[in-house]
Amino acid sequence: MWAFFITAVLVTVSDQIAKLFVRDHMRIYESIQVIPGFARITHIDNYGIALGMLGQSELQWKRWLLVGVIFIAMLVIVVYWWKYDKKNFLYDLSCGLILGGAMGNFIDRAVLGKVTDFIELGYRNWSFPVFNIADIAISFGVAFFILHLLLTGDESERDPKGGNDASTTV
Repeated sequence: MWAFFITAVLVTVSDQIAKLFVRDHMRIYESIQVIPGFARITHIDNYGIALGMLGQSELQWKRWLLVGVIFIAMLVIVVYWWKYDKKNFLYDLSCGLILGGAMGNFIDRAVLGKVTDFIELGYRNWSFPVFNIADIAISFGVAFFILHLLLTGDESERDPKGGNDASTTV
């Protein structure tokens, strides 16, 4: 249970500290080479959603629509985690990563109206869309959640009395 809360808090705090550092020490579109030819720290303001989609404008209605959607998603994550508590580290970790990432981007969106992205990976003329720590946490959280489901199966459909399927009992 504590893995869920600790993970969510650590992701949110580390994401916000990194974004604050980038905003305070780099101009917009400034780029610093980290691994030549592969990784850069590039300050980008993302007004859209994942990977910069829908980011062409700074419309206020879009900002608050996204804030509302992210808030509802965070509530769904917490309710799902609480309702289907598996008492399993991988389950807690995956839900904590997803929630922490969502909270990190939610704070940016609600306070600033945009999300600060800064991690850029690419090779030669190709570059993956710029992202941040919150995005990494969400991606790994989803991957770990899928792994959890593959390893444990859907236990909610099993009959607790030992039958194979609760829907086949009379």
